[in-house]
Amino acid sequence: MVLERFPYDVLRHIFSFLQRRNLSTLSALARTSHSIHELAVDLLWENQQTLWPLVLLLPSSVIESPSLVNPWLPSWVTFLTRALHCSTWDRVLYYGSRVRRVRFSGILHMAYYKLLAECPSPLLPNLAHLEVDASHGTESDLLLCLQMLVDASQGLQSLTVKACPRGIPVSVLGAALGCLTAKCSMLEQVHISSAFCCNGVAALHAPVFSSGQNYMFLKAVDILSEHEPWNTQQPRLTVSAEIVRELGRMPCLEEAGFSLVLGPDEPFETILQAFVLDNPYSRRFGTLKKLRLRTAAVEHTTAMLEIIGSHSIEDLTLWVNGPVSVLAFYSIAQLLSPNRPDRDQPPIFTDKDQLKFINIKNFKFIAEFFFQDHSTPCH
Repeated sequence: MVLERFPYDVLRHIFSFLQRRNLSTLSALARTSHSIHELAVDLLWENQQTLWPLVLLLPSSVIESPSLVNPWLPSWVTFLTRALHCSTWDRVLYYGSRVRRVRFSGILHMAYYKLLAECPSPLLPNLAHLEVDASHGTESDLLLCLQMLVDASQGLQSLTVKACPRGIPVSVLGAALGCLTAKCSMLEQVHISSAFCCNGVAALHAPVFSSGQNYMFLKAVDILSEHEPWNTQQPRLTVSAEIVRELGRMPCLEEAGFSLVLGPDEPFETILQAFVLDNPYSRRFGTLKKLRLRTAAVEHTTAMLEIIGSHSIEDLTLWVNGPVSVLAFYSIAQLLSPNRPDRDQPPIFTDKDQLKFINIKNFKFIAEFFFQDHSTPCH
C-alpha cells in the first residue's frame, strides 16, 4: 500500500495536526494500515486528561453498574463482579504503555483508580509527565494515586501538583516527594502549588529530595504558590533550612521557588556551615537562573542572597512578609549589582563582590510597604 511508504516524520506532522483538530478522523486513520495504526494510536493515547479510558478497556463482565447494586450510590462508583485474571489486563497494558502525560483529577472517582491499582504489571511504564489536581479527597487517596502512577514510571520527568486536599498533613507531601526521588531517576521538574496544602502555615522538612538520591537531574523545584502574598487566610507551605541545603546541593538546579521560615534553632549560619562541611570548594546554587524567594524579614532575604552566591541568576523575585525600610531595599539592590563607581570605568571587584548577581534581567521586589525610618511610613 502506498501509504505504508510515507516518511515517518510526514505522518507524525499530519497526525499531530489531526490530534489538535479532529480526533475522530485520527481514529479512523488508525485503522487504515498497520504502520499508520501504530503512529496514530501513539498520538491518541500519549496525552490523557483522565485514566477513565483505561477502565473502559476492561471487559464489561468484570464491572457492574452501581444501579444494579445500590441505586443510592453515586454513578461513578464501580464494583468488581469477580477477580481479574492476568489476560484481562492485556488491552489495558497495551494502550497504557503509550501514555506519556496524565492529568490526574477528580479524586471523587477514586473507585476507578483503585480498580486500576489491581493491575499485576506496571500500568504506565512510559509516563513522563504527571499533573495532579487533587482539590478534593483524602490523605490515603492521594498517596494511592501517586504510588500507582509513579511506582512503575522510572522515566518520569516532571510532577505538577496544582492543589492538594485541604487539611492533609504536610508530611504526606514530603512522603510523596521522597517516593519520587527514590524511584524516578530521570525527574527534572517539580512544581507544587501550596494553595491547598495545609490549613494555615506548615513547614516542609528534610529529608525529602536527597532521601532517594535521585535528584541529580532536577532542574526546577518550585513550591511557592502564586496567590496574593498578603492574604493571611490563604494556607501557606514553607521550607526549612534542611530543604534549602538540599536545593543548594543539586548540581543541575536552574529554577527554584520557596518560602523560607527558619525555626528557633535554625540560624542562617547553619545553612552556610553545612555547605562548607560538605565540600569547601562547592558552589551553592551554582547553576541557578531563576529564583522566587519569600522570607519573614528583609534581614533573612539579604542573608539568603549572600548564602546563594550565584552569578548565573537572570530572573529574581523577592517577597518579604512585612514592611521594608528604604535603606534595606537599597542595600539589597547594591548587593545585586556590580560595584561601578563610574559609568565610564570598568567595574571594580572585591572579595565581597564575588557574591553579586551581575546577570539579572528581570527583578521584582514585593513588600507590605516601604518606610524611611521606624516612625515615618512611606507607602
